[in-house]
Order: sequence, then structure tokens, then C-alpha cells
Amino acid sequence: ASAVRIEPGDNVRVLLPMIDRLALIEVNFPSFGDGRGYSSARILREAGYTGELRATGAVLVDQLSHMRRCGFDSFAPDCRLDADD
Repeated sequence: ASAVRIEPGDNVRVLLPMIDRLALIEVNFPSFGDGRGYSSARILREAGYTGELRATGAVLVDQLSHMRRCGFDSFAPDCRLDADD
């Protein structure tokens, strides 16, 4: 597979031996208060992952700047974001 999805509680370090073969890693945020995905993103980027890192699920506009700082470069929120925000 060239894409995987990470759920909260998954050990993202198991992906490290194959990150050079992954084009997309989706990190699910089942609730806006669950911040484990931020740690997963940081681990992947610090390990050298250069592919697309997508935050999915309960992604809020207020979180986007912090998610970008952690390494996310695309977003697929469950609810459509307000363009004015």
C-alpha cells in the first residue's frame, strides 16, 4: 500500500521502516480534544517522512495552524470549514 490511516493509540513508530514507500499517511482525530495525532505527526516528520500527511476527522479551523507546525500539509475535516475563517 502507498497510503495508511493512523487511529489514536496506534504506534506510529511501526511505520518508520517503510516511510520512504508511503505517499500518504492519514491521521484520524475522532474528537477535537484528542491530541495524540499531533504527536504522531511530529514523530513521522522528525523521522524523515516527506509525503502527504493528512489530518482527518474532527479538525477545527482553530487547530490548523498548530497542525501545520506539527507537520500536517493537508486536511479532510468531517464538517466543512467556514471559508470566512
